[in-house]
Amino acid sequence: MGEAVTEGVCRAIHNCFGKKYAIYTEKAEQGFKRPSFFVQKEGGSLELFRGKRYYMKNAFLVTYYPPYKCRKEEMTGVGERLAACLGLIEAEGDKIRGGAVTLETEAECLKCRVNYDFFVIIESVEEATELMQEYKLNFKE
Repeated sequence: MGEAVTEGVCRAIHNCFGKKYAIYTEKAEQGFKRPSFFVQKEGGSLELFRGKRYYMKNAFLVTYYPPYKCRKEEMTGVGERLAACLGLIEAEGDKIRGGAVTLETEAECLKCRVNYDFFVIIESVEEATELMQEYKLNFKE
């Protein structure tokens, strides 16, 4: 499910900004293009809620790299559009609302942090094992 959320974030950015902006999910040593977005999952957890129901937390960092000569006003505009488009994404056919969106402007980039938290139902041991490989499992009593 984590990969599906990453794909949903990338799709939302692409739908909002179009083909003019490159979107990366892994570091690009060569051929890095500007303007671009770098999407990475910062962390996540999976907590048992009740029965087969788990609460999944996903924290993402989206970094915007503007063209080399960019004014602060342009970065602010991109940040506002980015926050709006990440407010609601689609992953595996489900709409997921982004919460706690924060923007931070640095010297050469804009950082946007957003959380996607939701409940999942895990039916089988195999399904739980797949998710545990991706998340830290915390049991609540």
